[in-house]
Amino acid sequence: MNGDGSPPPGVTLGYQPALDGVRAVAVAMVLGFHLDIGWLSGGYLGVSVFFTLSGFLITSLLLGEHRRTGMINLPAFYQRRARRLVPAGLLVLGLVCVLVAVDLLQARSTFRRDVLASMFQCLNWVQLFGHHSYADLFTAPSPVIHFWSLGVEEQFYVIWPLMLVVLLRVLRSRAVPERLLRTLVALWLLTAVSAPLTARWWSHDAAYYATWARASEVMAGAVLAAFLVGRKVPRWWAWLAPAALGVMALAVAFTPAGRGWVFEGGLPLFGIVSALLIAGLQTPGLTLRSLSARPLVWIGKLSYGIYLFHWPVFLVLDRARTNLDGLSLIALRLAVTLAAASVSYSIIEHPIRLRRLLPSGRTLTTALAGAVAIVAVLAVSVEAPLAQHPDSVPTVLSVATTIPVVGSGGADAAIPPPPPATVMALFGDSVPAWLVRDGASSFDRTDVVVVNGAREACDAMINTPVSRDRVGAELRPPADCEEWDTWYPKVLDQIAAGAGHTPEIAVLVLGQAPVLDHLVNGTWVHPCDDLSWYLDDVARRVDYLRGRGLQVVFALPARLGARSQFMVPDDYAKRMACIRTALIDFVGNKHLASIDLDRVLCPSNDCEALRTRDGVHVDPSRAGFVLQWLVNQVLRLRLPA
Repeated sequence: MNGDGSPPPGVTLGYQPALDGVRAVAVAMVLGFHLDIGWLSGGYLGVSVFFTLSGFLITSLLLGEHRRTGMINLPAFYQRRARRLVPAGLLVLGLVCVLVAVDLLQARSTFRRDVLASMFQCLNWVQLFGHHSYADLFTAPSPVIHFWSLGVEEQFYVIWPLMLVVLLRVLRSRAVPERLLRTLVALWLLTAVSAPLTARWWSHDAAYYATWARASEVMAGAVLAAFLVGRKVPRWWAWLAPAALGVMALAVAFTPAGRGWVFEGGLPLFGIVSALLIAGLQTPGLTLRSLSARPLVWIGKLSYGIYLFHWPVFLVLDRARTNLDGLSLIALRLAVTLAAASVSYSIIEHPIRLRRLLPSGRTLTTALAGAVAIVAVLAVSVEAPLAQHPDSVPTVLSVATTIPVVGSGGADAAIPPPPPATVMALFGDSVPAWLVRDGASSFDRTDVVVVNGAREACDAMINTPVSRDRVGAELRPPADCEEWDTWYPKVLDQIAAGAGHTPEIAVLVLGQAPVLDHLVNGTWVHPCDDLSWYLDDVARRVDYLRGRGLQVVFALPARLGARSQFMVPDDYAKRMACIRTALIDFVGNKHLASIDLDRVLCPSNDCEALRTRDGVHVDPSRAGFVLQWLVNQVLRLRLPA
């Protein structure tokens, strides 16, 4: 991600085309992961390869300059880094702001914060501390979320040269002594130990995002750079490269997405593997020649731009917008990403780096400051979506009444009141809450009272494990949410106290929330791996409602629409199939009456027609129809008194 591999003038490290090949492999891993290619579930490990390669290259350049001149010119180093990294980053952030403004990209309520954090290279910390709300789940993943890893690298670029200057002054030697190598090994050990300790004492997410927990991967490259200075590499080292690539391939294929050893502090070990790959490329061999192939070198040179552009491109070119799927969609996304990266490299990145544009430090500083100001104004000007908050009291949708009429002879009379209306309460999350809200205007029945006991952002989130969206952002319920065992009694008591209506039926409209990964006993769990945590919670709800004398009807969740990909991984169909199967078994084991929302929301296997653009909720214009269908289905299941 950090450059094209060509050293700036005045340093001794020679250009190694194979290292561009390593960049190509690393960025391909990341692209495969974000394309949700099943056998690349661990493709996010490509970021770790970039970290180690950055540590190796930067340390080699700095040590080479120190050996040649006896000093390290820090202002020149920082200016080179700014020329290489900042222009393209600001370009992408500006384009993202424009795409959000014209509604080609959706944005979370944290969009402004995310863009500003990306500009100042601290998004990894914002991501770690800034938990997202459940309401944000139905807007979009952050189009700049991938800047978190660039933040880790930039923090390294700022801190490590200063530390190295201090170390070299303390050691007082122009050569690289064994003491420096031992010091760097000690630093690697310290940062390596910090990763599992951070996972244990803080959180698994901290072990992934915290700068110190990722520093060991960078330091692995730095240690290798210090070891190689002044040493001749034996030819047998060439075997290290294919062995390391083999281990990487196995890790990428068998490492689960978002859970497992990576989030438990195991990344320092992968940093060693990356360092061994780089070490094996320091002597001639088949792997060196293969990774020096022109196509790989070309992709490696563009890898920084590819990484910057790919995520916004993938979000814009989704299935719903392109009407493409499978290999066709993958090819389109990759082609547009490569084209954008090529244009950026040729017109902006390379000319600025070679001083063809903004030749002096003063003009560079002025231009970058102006660009930062423009992006900041764009970010602040974009109107981020507002989270919708649940009501604090249940809503009665319709109340049956007697109808006075005028009788014969002019005497006032009244027809006998109709049979008592059936009172049903809907419980669940935003799916039933929004359905009742949007369908209320056209619901005028007198045979049934529908009470909206559903709570957006609360019912399926509170008292259950933390979840995360497709890009790893943790989701938290709003602070005013109540647990179901507090909320359900409040709803039922208010129904009983209001207008003399006694609740008879409780409809549970659940099953959407577990489509995301959830943190269960310290491990991120895919819904197809384990749903016992969720089923146990639903079982407690059923037992409580039955204990209050209500008939419980379970509404099986419908399959999701393709537009739901902005929040769930592309295997959303598999996830919902697992959830539906588990809930069907659950309904049978609990002897529950049930209806299947898939019948109304996915007619003829079309799960989009009645949905909003999030692929989850019912379109407001069709809410009345869907609500009538739901009520009719429930009434048909009503048990005889």
